[in-house]
Amino acid sequence: MRNWKDIEVNRMRNDAQLWAEFRTDYLNIFGEQIDVNCKRRFYDKYQLLINHLKTKKMAKENSGFKLKPMYNGFWYKGKLYRNETDGFADIKSVKELQKIHPNWKTLFAVVPKVAEKKTATKK
Repeated sequence: MRNWKDIEVNRMRNDAQLWAEFRTDYLNIFGEQIDVNCKRRFYDKYQLLINHLKTKKMAKENSGFKLKPMYNGFWYKGKLYRNETDGFADIKSVKELQKIHPNWKTLFAVVPKVAEKKTATKK
């Protein structure tokens, strides 16, 4: 699978090999063919594939920690902590809170079981 966001749409439409790769990737992901003649539909399909790949990447990278609603968007020691658009706190924020907040676990509604096991073994 090629990184499609780095390739310009016009370049792809003029390059037969790129066009064939794109159609194959789109067919594998969404299960439908792309109309070669319709430029507007092609651009829409291109954006759909790009957005799909972005959300797929985000889903892989979420931390598994979800802040409680009352703590979502709170400031602590000069930094804002909140859940991202996928509903989970980012990994960097979680690690910072683990280091600086004495009761960091109480801030989260969801704590992955892996994190619970790690902190239990540290005590």
